[in-house]
Amino acid sequence: DSPHFPTRHTVDLNKWEINLHLEELVEFPQKLDDWQKLHTQMQHVKKCLNAAFNENIRSIVFIHGVGTGVLKTELINFLSNYDGIIFKDADFREYGRGATEVLIKNS
Repeated sequence: DSPHFPTRHTVDLNKWEINLHLEELVEFPQKLDDWQKLHTQMQHVKKCLNAAFNENIRSIVFIHGVGTGVLKTELINFLSNYDGIIFKDADFREYGRGATEVLIKNS
């Protein structure tokens, strides 16, 4: 795994914006089946969250889109079991219903 995050956008020094849309993560998303798509997206979430902890980032907005809700549900389930964070819907005015914000508690 490379430490390069092609979809990470630094909003400011303490906040990242991560686009989880598949076309941002892989070259040929149409070649993946549904399970592989979700797995790829969730692996990216895990890498970004771990990197954020290591780099003392305080906030990450994961842009997952609206779609059928499968990715958002998987993201919420994962985050619910992750210590040291709280999460909420991201600012509706900026992201609509398609993003979740993760706040990393100070250690």
